[in-house]
Amino acid sequence: MLNAYFTDSIVLVQKSFDKWGEPLADVLVTFDGRIDRKTRLVRNFAGEQVVSGAMVYVPATLTITHVDQLRFDGSDHVILSINTMTDFSETHKEVYAA
Repeated sequence: MLNAYFTDSIVLVQKSFDKWGEPLADVLVTFDGRIDRKTRLVRNFAGEQVVSGAMVYVPATLTITHVDQLRFDGSDHVILSINTMTDFSETHKEVYAA
């Protein structure tokens, strides 16, 4: 049902590393989501309170990690927090970006 509201085109920049920790080429995945531009105070992966400039609704089928980045508004944004929203089934993820 949320797919009707996914009107923003967003690029997921997936980061990967080899066995020595050297970065490999980025993988770009384009998807439709929803960007809610509002300043919020959230906890990041390390448990620190940080300021997020946008919350992005992404499909539940998208594989996303904290080392990835979201590209929208002409720049790459760091992922601060990922929340999987469920009620009777996994519907979407809320990703907070800086």
